[in-house]
Amino acid sequence: MKKRTIVVRDPDFGPIELPVEELSEAQWNLTRERIRARLMKSVLWKPGRIYECPECHRRAFAAAQDLVQEVRRADKVVILKNLHGARCSQCGFRVLDGREELRIDDEYERMSASRHEAAVSRVGRGTLGTYWPKAVERSLELKPGTRLEVDVLAPDSAMIRVVRRPGHNRKPRRQCSKPGSS
Repeated sequence: MKKRTIVVRDPDFGPIELPVEELSEAQWNLTRERIRARLMKSVLWKPGRIYECPECHRRAFAAAQDLVQEVRRADKVVILKNLHGARCSQCGFRVLDGREELRIDDEYERMSASRHEAAVSRVGRGTLGTYWPKAVERSLELKPGTRLEVDVLAPDSAMIRVVRRPGHNRKPRRQCSKPGSS
């Protein structure tokens, strides 16, 4: 069996062929835990030191322990405060420490979006239709005539995006008549 490879284009050396390692789930989990443990110990920006900002390149990038990050998923929002990282006093650019990024990832997973099944059936001469659960209909505000974009990611997965156009798929406003007019 031939090993899988990918080709990376390097600006200095041209195309480079690299082997792709297939990791088992156990190997993947072990590697992930090792990276997590290393990130939890690391402190990239020492308090009291000033670094060059990666954005504006001024020496104004300093450690901060008061950073705030908003985590959004579907209709849920969590605000995490007192995060560690660094902030530029000139341009405002900020970066979080690795352990804080892990904290955000954990929070994002805790907020995981709900999973639903939709039934696909034949609605007429070779046309397929989908029946959506009420919970999906409510959270996505689906109505008859709503347009959906479907990106096929693989033979067994797809991403669905609701297409919202200004003034489209909204309840019609009631027409109020002025007093005295008929």
